[in-house]
Amino acid sequence: MAATDDTAARPSRARRLLGALARWVLIVHAALLVAQPFIAGTMLDGRSADAQAWHLNIGMALPAIGFVQIIVTLLAWRLARWPQGAFTGSIAVWVLELAQFFIGYLGMPLAMHIPLGLLLVVAGVGMAYCYGYRAAPAQPGGSAQPARSADELTP
Repeated sequence: MAATDDTAARPSRARRLLGALARWVLIVHAALLVAQPFIAGTMLDGRSADAQAWHLNIGMALPAIGFVQIIVTLLAWRLARWPQGAFTGSIAVWVLELAQFFIGYLGMPLAMHIPLGLLLVVAGVGMAYCYGYRAAPAQPGGSAQPARSADELTP
């Protein structure tokens, strides 16, 4: 039985696993970014003493997860043929997270902390949506759609 083009066109197991890992890191990172404003909102009622500690702890974890995301998207870009935008976007989000962390930790005005936080939520969710739910990469000589047989091309 002859080998078909289908097996050669399929990504390797390592590429699929790397892509899945990158998707999970993007989604977890985005989920933590989305949780931050809700936790900050619970601090406003004054009844939740643990909300500030949770907000601080997640805020401290986000740059670490962002750094892991940089490494994973770098590997996905170089080894699994992911778009370079996933890697460069991860760097941009990480730099903004570091600025956000220091603005919050140093007690700088909320007029800087809140808009930057909203920008981070939009950027993190946007990256998770764009790169977490992306189609299979395009073949070197063709499109991302599967190849058609000669029978399908004839009218």
